[in-house]
Amino acid sequence: MTLSMQSLKYFRAVFANEATTMDPVDCGHYPLWATTISNLGVDAGDVMLLYCAATYPTYYMSAPAIGVVLRVESGFPSLPPRPPGVSPSAIATIYYSYLPLDEQIPLEVIRARLKGQSGLRSFNGVMLSHRPLLPLTCMEFRLILVNRYIVWPCPELG
Repeated sequence: MTLSMQSLKYFRAVFANEATTMDPVDCGHYPLWATTISNLGVDAGDVMLLYCAATYPTYYMSAPAIGVVLRVESGFPSLPPRPPGVSPSAIATIYYSYLPLDEQIPLEVIRARLKGQSGLRSFNGVMLSHRPLLPLTCMEFRLILVNRYIVWPCPELG
């Protein structure tokens, strides 16, 4: 499959409750209801702005990184035990490459950059726990990342 900038989709993914989460922002996997992922059509190559809510003190109300989707699989990641009563078939997990930004982008900067854009709704009065993954346009994604750089992994630099 050949990807083009036209075929990529962009999303805002929200991380909350740092103290209790089994899936921190830098872990590379993001479990959600399977219907949410399929309804949005998340595919390998898509890009997520990784946003941390007020309950995530390390990156309080800011976006520290982007995530490039590697694959989507049914069920939970096979890491810690999961909550009882949740069927693994109801969950799908987005696996992504975590790419930190040179500087986190605070919520107020994101809102200012999206002024007049439809994507601003996904950062206004954000009831983050109810809508953890929302689409952004390519232009909105680019506006948010103005003057930010990806800190690319560089093993030869140690």
